[in-house]
Amino acid sequence: MYQMGYVMNGLLLGYMSDRFGRRPTLWLAMTIEVCGGLSLIFSPTITMYIMSRFFVGLGDSGRGVSLYLLILETVGTKYRSDIVMTVTFGWITGYIALPGAAWILKDYQLLQAIPTTVTFVLMCTWLLTIPESPRWQLSNNQHEKARVTIIKAAKLNGHVTNVDYINDQLDQLRHNSEVNLNKHKKRKHYTIVDLLSSKVMRNYTLIFWFSFAVNAFIYHGISLNVQQIGGNLYVNFAIAGLVEIPSLILNIVGLKYVGRKTFTVATMAMASLSYLAIVLCSAYRESMGVHYNTAKLIMAMFGKLFIFSSFNVIYIHAGEIFPTVLRHTGIGSCSIAARIGSILAPFVREMSEHYNFVISMMVFGLLALMATLLTLFLPETKDRDIPDNIMDVEELHDLSGSNSADSDNITYAISTNIIKETDNI
Repeated sequence: MYQMGYVMNGLLLGYMSDRFGRRPTLWLAMTIEVCGGLSLIFSPTITMYIMSRFFVGLGDSGRGVSLYLLILETVGTKYRSDIVMTVTFGWITGYIALPGAAWILKDYQLLQAIPTTVTFVLMCTWLLTIPESPRWQLSNNQHEKARVTIIKAAKLNGHVTNVDYINDQLDQLRHNSEVNLNKHKKRKHYTIVDLLSSKVMRNYTLIFWFSFAVNAFIYHGISLNVQQIGGNLYVNFAIAGLVEIPSLILNIVGLKYVGRKTFTVATMAMASLSYLAIVLCSAYRESMGVHYNTAKLIMAMFGKLFIFSSFNVIYIHAGEIFPTVLRHTGIGSCSIAARIGSILAPFVREMSEHYNFVISMMVFGLLALMATLLTLFLPETKDRDIPDNIMDVEELHDLSGSNSADSDNITYAISTNIIKETDNI
């Protein structure tokens, strides 16, 4: 049911975010998460507990995607990947702390009370501090609100000299938008169907759906299989969290020099090789003796390191390809695909318990290899401005083999210039 909450986020909150804004969707998601957490803590029956898990999943996923989009659409291209990767350290901290907290508390109600309390405190704090995404405001013709948001951020960062430039660019952007609105009579509200509206968008969307499903399937599959690897469950779980630290460091350093596409291909290929290496080791199990379990643990952790690395990067890659008018809907649909992979992951554990652990590793390796090959058909987005509409995505496809990132779309060009001028917002 928790994973079904993630699916509902892609169907419901994704549309609301693209339609009404990132900020109100963030507050709604956090409210749902807190209420679901409280309901879970005080659930008198298993039925209510299961339903509460659904709302916790809905709020958790909505909060995560909304925050990610606020970062993606507010931070300039120079620092975008660094900020997104740094924020993920919070996930790792919780992952590593979880087995220790579970071992000490041994009570699910107390364990659930910790994230519920933290979420409530953050919700009250962020309500006063986090602004709406200026790029979303620009894409939805809320120019005065965007002006206030951008100028406030520019002054906060000491870029007061850019205010006149921002005002001039916003005035020109408003004029062009009014011309377009008069020409097309009414404004289109986008839905998930628009992700499949053109050949280019359809191809990119289907590739991302498959990649997200594979990454989630492998990530959660190996996390659930830590007991099958051998050794202490709590220790293995903590180690599985610790290996994500070098994974993030690899991402932060690697993305400075390598493109999103190249990095994703490399990390997924390494994950595939790691899991297939376990299959190879199993053929020499008798000759390896007691060293077999050690080798299996090392290869599995290397595979988790690389799959966690690729999982984080495809979020950035997808966010830089889906246009602003469909970004939360696009990421939300990818989240649905990822949840399908997560829902299937427990069956891998059952397969490992009743048949052979090596079979699940072979499945992981082959699926990662397929996702690697499909990623080769995506465009590179490093140092490119993120698209605002479907036409910009088509142009990104045309420019994928070029060094130029300029757009012929006037509105797109002006809005991206504003974001560049306030690159440190």
